[in-house]
Amino acid sequence: MLDQRKFSHPGEIVQFIHLTDLHYRNDHPFQKALTDALIIDLQGQVASGISPDFLVLSGDLVNNPDDPGIYQEFDTHFLRPVLTALNFRPAQVILCPGNHDVSHKAVAEWTDQRSQLKADLAARSSTDLGGFLKSGPMQSYLKAISSGFYSLAQKYGASWSDPAAHVYSFEDQKVSFVARQK
Repeated sequence: MLDQRKFSHPGEIVQFIHLTDLHYRNDHPFQKALTDALIIDLQGQVASGISPDFLVLSGDLVNNPDDPGIYQEFDTHFLRPVLTALNFRPAQVILCPGNHDVSHKAVAEWTDQRSQLKADLAARSSTDLGGFLKSGPMQSYLKAISSGFYSLAQKYGASWSDPAAHVYSFEDQKVSFVARQK
């Protein structure tokens, strides 16, 4: 889904391109054709003078994070060509994970810890949820189940120190984006 939006600040307009639910897969001919068409469209927009400030990729970047090398493939065959078409630097990319960015393999490996986390969560009051989400065990669990996503985000300059949420701040444009784990 291509969603181009403008936000106005006093004296400024911030533009971004929003792509969501890409469900990237290796060697998928239809997806390759769509990616090629997107690249051509983006190049045409840039050539016509459209100059977005950011690229937002929200949720479900890949279809199955357990496919070997899928985030590297996504980076090489989708993200880098899109950035080239937009003449963007990596710092202009905002990434947000989705449920398809969660590794089923990692969830299975964390079965015992997940059960303990669920029990701990049930025993807490709703006012203590923030503390629970910042606890070491919960942070470790979130990092483990979406490690491919977090590695990609780090490669693009966004080190999610808190795997539940990340704030992308851009002082020059006076704008911030909050991304959170679904």
